[in-house]
Amino acid sequence: MTITQPPQERTAQTKQTKRSHRRRVFLAVGGLVTVAGAAIYAAGWTGLMGVNAIEVEGAGSIPVEELVAVAGIPEGTPMMRVDVRAATARLADLPQLSSVDVRRQWPRTVVLSVSEREAVAVQKADGGWELLDDRGAPFAVVSDKPKDLPTVARSADEATNTAMLAALAEMSPEVRGRVAQISAASPNAIRLTLRKSDAVVNWGSAEQSEYKSAVLAVLLEVDAGWFDVSNPDTPTSADAEPKPASPSPSASDEPAADGEPTSPATPTVEPTPEPTPAAAESPVGVVPQSG
Repeated sequence: MTITQPPQERTAQTKQTKRSHRRRVFLAVGGLVTVAGAAIYAAGWTGLMGVNAIEVEGAGSIPVEELVAVAGIPEGTPMMRVDVRAATARLADLPQLSSVDVRRQWPRTVVLSVSEREAVAVQKADGGWELLDDRGAPFAVVSDKPKDLPTVARSADEATNTAMLAALAEMSPEVRGRVAQISAASPNAIRLTLRKSDAVVNWGSAEQSEYKSAVLAVLLEVDAGWFDVSNPDTPTSADAEPKPASPSPSASDEPAADGEPTSPATPTVEPTPEPTPAAAESPVGVVPQSG
């Protein structure tokens, strides 16, 4: 004879088994969460897993040691306590840098990723030479003039200065390295003076500067004192800068035989003749007697 449990007892037993299983799962998950939380706290908020390395990416002219010092992140700082915003702000105050990114690299490294401003020209300053970026902003002063950077003859017109810097920024490093000085009378009248040869380049405006740079690189294979790439489709070169054509002299400016310019001829006014008195009329049929 088979003895079976009543349905109510089986249902109660099943529910109790499920509750017991859930309890064990909850306890296991809670234990894991507690352990993970403790590990994270120990790693991130205590010195057990503090910063032990600072890496720098993108540094060029600025020493790595200076960047690390400016960032101000002490070794051993708990990773989660590293104030990346404050470190970024301190580095961004360096005028040589154009962009800064500070990030944590787990488990124990902080990375300083920076981009330095590129100097495209220099200008004379107190105590040395100011380096200028492609926007014309000075960002550093050096005691010795860099040999590969042109000097900017700054204009009182900021639009003209902007055009000169824009032209330099788009030049190839090869061509820019051969420019001794850049000057301009207006944004559309940029001129270059080349190193060594003192040759002059009529650059025109800053438009198509990359194309003009490529054209000039080819022209520089010719020994000349004057190059014109203001229209890069029809470049020219010559031994010297062409002289502007003189206006043709007028007739009044032509020199006389003795070499002195003649003055404009003054028209001669003929005197008006006096009226001749008319002869007295004679009576008809009477011939006047001669005296």
